[in-house]
Amino acid sequence: MKKAIVIAPVYPLNQPEKEDYINLPAKILKQLGLGVQILTVRKKDEAKEEVIDGFKVKRFSNFVTLLWYALKERPLLIHTFLRPYPASLFAALLPGKKVHTAVTYILGSSKPIAMLSLFLLKRFNKILALTPYETEVYRKNRIPSEKVERIPLPVNIDLFSKPKSQAKGLKILKLKKKPFIITCVANFRGIKRVDVLIKAFSIVKKTVDAKLVLIGKDCLAEEGKPTIKQMAQDKDVIHLGFLEGEDIKAVLDVTDVFCMASNVEPQCLTIYEAGTNSIPLCLSNLESFTTVFKDSALYHQVGDAEKLAEDIIKYYKDPELRKANGKKAKKFSEVANYNVVHKKMEEMFRKLLL
Repeated sequence: MKKAIVIAPVYPLNQPEKEDYINLPAKILKQLGLGVQILTVRKKDEAKEEVIDGFKVKRFSNFVTLLWYALKERPLLIHTFLRPYPASLFAALLPGKKVHTAVTYILGSSKPIAMLSLFLLKRFNKILALTPYETEVYRKNRIPSEKVERIPLPVNIDLFSKPKSQAKGLKILKLKKKPFIITCVANFRGIKRVDVLIKAFSIVKKTVDAKLVLIGKDCLAEEGKPTIKQMAQDKDVIHLGFLEGEDIKAVLDVTDVFCMASNVEPQCLTIYEAGTNSIPLCLSNLESFTTVFKDSALYHQVGDAEKLAEDIIKYYKDPELRKANGKKAKKFSEVANYNVVHKKMEEMFRKLLL
């Protein structure tokens, strides 16, 4: 049987099936008749080898032994993930057809690293860009356009486009009456700039009866930054922590505005989930956001809490704008529909394997 290999920094992702972007190419390649293995570098207490979701997963002590194994396997095709991950980037030097999803538009933390990244990226047969902005970054750096294809990470549209129902969401939030609800879903690291959102909310609260709902793990202490609890000592800021997809959907059903104030972001799946649910968006003006959501969102300069507060209040005062922008956000989010992404990726693989 002909072989294919997927190289990733970690597996499993512990994502729902229709948002597991590493499992997706493995599944498609298996459907195309290839024997698929998933390779990664081993972390403490992880098994060296196991079968997950029907795929053999092998973990190595370092990226050199991983690449040596991949070389000996002589796969017909290799799909790698994450540009800073050495195994994924240096796989460009292996024989066979090669596909890379960088999951970042940043080419390197310094000029020498960026030059090395470009040298290796140009040796992939296909680079999958998550947004039009990422595509433009590659064009400006003279990566041939025929090598670049826009295929975003998938979103479970089937779940997040279900009809809305308020009862479950209000129960999760322990609210009897629905106020104006502002929501953000993320693993809260420094790049998410939740500090900006919390500051903006403190301004909004002066004129609006509102709740700020934060869904996701607080990772800020790991970076030596103030935690959400330390920044938001306010009963109207509700930090729910990690929730499963169905519960996130329930909270989005009662959400009036979805906000993301990130200072860097390759795609951000949760924005697409909110958009799919027809929720109007307040986003920082990153080009990875503006080139996708265009006029469906209100944008603020990264770090500008006052402008973010102004945008939230603008939505509060204008229900018709909320409705119109929510409708447009739903349309623009469709590009990440799991079924659409699956079809485009399968077509791309079929052409490469001819």
